[in-house]
Amino acid sequence: MHDLAELRQVGPFVVETLPGRHPTPTYLVKLRAAGRSLVYTGDTNYFDGLVPFCHDADVLLCDAAFPVKDWTEALPHLSATGAAELALATEHAQLVLTHVPPYQDRVAIEKECRAIYPHCQSATPGLVVTV
Repeated sequence: MHDLAELRQVGPFVVETLPGRHPTPTYLVKLRAAGRSLVYTGDTNYFDGLVPFCHDADVLLCDAAFPVKDWTEALPHLSATGAAELALATEHAQLVLTHVPPYQDRVAIEKECRAIYPHCQSATPGLVVTV
């Protein structure tokens, strides 16, 4: 078992991590290989280092737990709008929305996100994404 913060290479993947903004310890994870990258935000709300860490993502697997109408700065998760705005800052990432609780309307979350960033989809069982 390894501490995620200490991992730097796993097989062909270069691994970068950054602590997220959440009441329990979480990490954002960036995997790079062959000139491409995937960033997983994990559970986090916006913080100053978020955009620079995600900037060069080809695929952004992003927390989008709330519609913006239900979101507050105090929550430990991004809204659909926050996820879309983060994706805009990447300039080209394919956005995959995650961490939508079962009590939220996944279709509405995706629609809110698409109004800002059309290149998004919800993570679903069996989804395959090419990085």
